[in-house]
Amino acid sequence: MFYLTSVTTTHNPKNKGFSYFYLIKIIIMNLILSLFVFTFSLIGHFTNTAQQTYKHIICETALSQIDSLIESVLIDTTLHFNNMTELANYKHKNDSLFSALIRSDNKISAHIKEKLGYDNSIRFFKLLYKYFLGCNKNIQENFNFLGIILKSTLFSKEQLLSLNNLFPETFRNSGQGKTYLVTINGRPDNIGHSIFGAGDISFESVDGGLIPLQKLVDGDHQFYIILFTASWCAPCRYYANVFRSDLDKLDKNQVKIISISIDKSRSQWLKYLKDERYAWCSYRTMKDWDSKIMNYLHLEEVPHYLLINKKGIIINEQNGYGMKEIIDRIREESL
Repeated sequence: MFYLTSVTTTHNPKNKGFSYFYLIKIIIMNLILSLFVFTFSLIGHFTNTAQQTYKHIICETALSQIDSLIESVLIDTTLHFNNMTELANYKHKNDSLFSALIRSDNKISAHIKEKLGYDNSIRFFKLLYKYFLGCNKNIQENFNFLGIILKSTLFSKEQLLSLNNLFPETFRNSGQGKTYLVTINGRPDNIGHSIFGAGDISFESVDGGLIPLQKLVDGDHQFYIILFTASWCAPCRYYANVFRSDLDKLDKNQVKIISISIDKSRSQWLKYLKDERYAWCSYRTMKDWDSKIMNYLHLEEVPHYLLINKKGIIINEQNGYGMKEIIDRIREESL
């Protein structure tokens, strides 16, 4: 940057020295002015860079604080307890921390808080399970705890039968044990059945049209995964997000993923899909639990998952975390 100023000179020798001196003075002033401008520009650049760095640090610090808050309220499933009192005290302390997080005014979204709440319930269930069947030596208490496990969606029918068989025959043949067995056997067992046995069924699509089941399970894919779900079902949302990445990575030419919701409200169902933005195809039964498909499969809880072959035969059936078994089986058979 250089500022020019007109300099009037004459041919009079007396003015010549003065003109040169004046010109040199202006050059020096321009150099000084340019130096000032450059310095302030440099300061501005460093200031802007510093501000950006500061904002980044603040952002990273805020995220770190949120992660720290979340970690502080998650139940540690690696802990070991000597008795039920210790476990109860730990749960009480954790509940207090979680309640404080929910009430606090922070940047953690309601959706994350909801997920944390369900995740904590799963973690506590596993911790309780570990205490009873891993630490506690009282077989009767463990057998009583099995009754609580039967109400959970964490385990499949096969897993529950395996747990039941861990106990001595005297317990399994008792009145309590026979009741357990009835409950376990009452779990849906549709493996080997044809999905088309439900008859002529259609489901509502997002655009309001009716799509026949035969068009959904059309035989063009090797596997079909059907997820029975609902917008109001917290476990459905939780497990869908847990396995979203794994499901999205499955070969779309080999596997077709279909979500069937039992929502009564179309608007609530559509909002749910808009919020979650799942990559798979989504449909609705429109009749809640009383639909033909739910009655045919004897489903009384969601989430519930079916793995179906290209002929429409159900080859695996799971709920909750059992989705991992379905994904693992597809991967094994794809090798």
